[in-house]
Amino acid sequence: MKAVFFLGSRRMELREIKNPKPGSKDVIVKVGVCGICGSDIHSYAQSKKMEVIPGHEITGTIVEVGDDISSFKKGDRVAVYAIFNCGECYYCKRGLTQFCRSMKIIGGEMDGGYAEYVRVPESCLLRIPKEITLEEASLLLDVIGVPNHGLKRLAPRKDDSVVVYGCGPVGLATIHILWLSGLRKIFAVDIVDFRLKVAEEMGAQVVINAREEDPVKRVKELTDGVGTDLAIDAAGAQTAEINALNSVRMGGRVLFIGSNPIGKLEINITQQVVFRDVTLIGTFYFRKDEFNENIQLLIRGRDKLRNIITHIFPLEKINEAFQIVEKKKALRVLIKP
Repeated sequence: MKAVFFLGSRRMELREIKNPKPGSKDVIVKVGVCGICGSDIHSYAQSKKMEVIPGHEITGTIVEVGDDISSFKKGDRVAVYAIFNCGECYYCKRGLTQFCRSMKIIGGEMDGGYAEYVRVPESCLLRIPKEITLEEASLLLDVIGVPNHGLKRLAPRKDDSVVVYGCGPVGLATIHILWLSGLRKIFAVDIVDFRLKVAEEMGAQVVINAREEDPVKRVKELTDGVGTDLAIDAAGAQTAEINALNSVRMGGRVLFIGSNPIGKLEINITQQVVFRDVTLIGTFYFRKDEFNENIQLLIRGRDKLRNIITHIFPLEKINEAFQIVEKKKALRVLIKP
């Protein structure tokens, strides 16, 4: 089969390798599509080469099943939960599958979906309804799953004001999920005009280009100097994280969805959090038992949410696909082997 490998420093190679074979509790999935996530861009750009096939936002069709598989069969269409979970540890028993103590990331520590076929443990299989295409189903993972999980922790109310920093695929889905939940005072911040235009289509009442004006100042103007009830960082950039924290009112809540590759943020806990009674909330991936919620959100918001997919490339053109994502000339880009 054909498969892509990252060689480090934005170099990749398309190789011909042997097809995977299933273990007794695995299936082989013929990859329908695999999305390009922001974390894939980080892996692609880093100097270190990857020893496994990347790609974790996978949907496809089962073509082979292991001897001990009984819940799925050949021909079933599935999405792949990116975190291998044991089902037995402290976290798995409490439904917190994204924190499994034996976790392995598909496309990180196990071969992923930038290939024609991928071996998937049974515990990572999520069934796709007939009425949803494989392309649409790719949105059920990171794009819808991550913000849905985070917003449940944030617990927004219909009359809340909220500012979303970052209008990439996850940020745009966040905006539309907020809109579907009844919120209308939604402000969106980005530095790319076409993303801000899509943010308006998703339900943002006001869009702010942070290259052209101070977003925190503008948010304060929009809220009579108070700040928003809620702020969300979906950009994963230090500036956006600080701006989200500074945009929220006293007693407000800040949700961090974005993954900051630098990993450090300098804040004055006493002045910016304690004295302002601000709640900081982190969120990571989603629980397997939330997948049906993701499906319902996609069905309700399908007309808007599917517009987040802007490009589909064959495996042979994956280099071109990564370049347009890195240059912010696209939203969600799918690789179709």
